[in-house]
Amino acid sequence: LNVGFGGMAIKELLYTEVFEGMREISLDIDNKFNPDILADVTDMSHVPDNFVNCAYTSHMIEHIDYFKVPSVINELLRVCKPGGYLRILTPNLQSIGEKIASGDLLDVVYESAGGPISPIDIIYGHRHSVHKNRVDFMRHRTGFSKKVFEHIAKEHNFDMDIKEVEFDLLVDVKKH
Repeated sequence: LNVGFGGMAIKELLYTEVFEGMREISLDIDNKFNPDILADVTDMSHVPDNFVNCAYTSHMIEHIDYFKVPSVINELLRVCKPGGYLRILTPNLQSIGEKIASGDLLDVVYESAGGPISPIDIIYGHRHSVHKNRVDFMRHRTGFSKKVFEHIAKEHNFDMDIKEVEFDLLVDVKKH
């Protein structure tokens, strides 16, 4: 399940080799991308339990309010079959801390499919998507570091493997 896919096939996204050979099902809140499933990830009640082998989100979870993140993780695990998992790719705020501290909020730190990304985009959401495309749900509502995910895992008893990769965090959450 490619969650919040924004029109990009899983093979076009980072750290998706593990999904090779699997049939992709897309889920998005925005109908303009013509997802297989139109849904807000905070309410996927119409998606059956144990529906997919695994779920993947790339730069989606930071668009959810922090207090909703554990329930979203639970919901994504619910639709995964037993033994499946959820893979989360999200910005690592700690990795841009030096740029933030120096005030270099507008310096480009990397190029994305949506255009150049600066620290201010990583913190608040991609300016182009929010302003020019008038897509308010693209605002970032929370942020993550490895320690934040460790806290969430401990507090909610999630089995998480957390890796820091460049400006991102790659988090695998196992379903038992």
